[in-house]
Amino acid sequence: MILKTKLFGHVYEFKSLREVMPKANEEKSGDRLAGIAAETAEERVAARAVLAEITLDDLRNTPAVPYEDDEVTRIIQDDVNETIFSEMKNMTVAEFREWILDIKTTPEDIRRASRGITSEIVAAVCKLMSNLDLI
Repeated sequence: MILKTKLFGHVYEFKSLREVMPKANEEKSGDRLAGIAAETAEERVAARAVLAEITLDDLRNTPAVPYEDDEVTRIIQDDVNETIFSEMKNMTVAEFREWILDIKTTPEDIRRASRGITSEIVAAVCKLMSNLDLI
C-alpha cells in the first residue's frame, strides 16, 4: 500500500492509514486540538490523493482499531458479507466513490453493497466527497 504522493513539488509521506484518514478530513477544531489534522491545505489534499488510491481490501485489512483489541471492530468485520465484498475489494476508494455517484447505480445496488463494506470504507469514501456529493 502506497502512502505517499508528490504535490506541488513536495513529497508527502504518511506512516499509516491511521495518519491519512484524519488528515484527509475537512478542517475541524477537534482534530486540530488532538494533533491529528493536516498542517496545511496542501497536506490535506495530499492525504486525499493518497486515500483515493487505497483499495477497499487494504482498508478492510487495516481497521482503525485492531480486530484483536476491539469488540466493535470484530462485530463489524464479522458481519461483512464476503461474497459482496469480494466483488468490490479491488476497487480504489476513488473508484468506489465514482460507482456510488454513477447515475447507473441504483439505490438497490448501494443497499446491497452496504452489506459488504466496513465503517472505515464508508468514512474513506465520505472524505473524498463534497457536500454536494453527500446530499
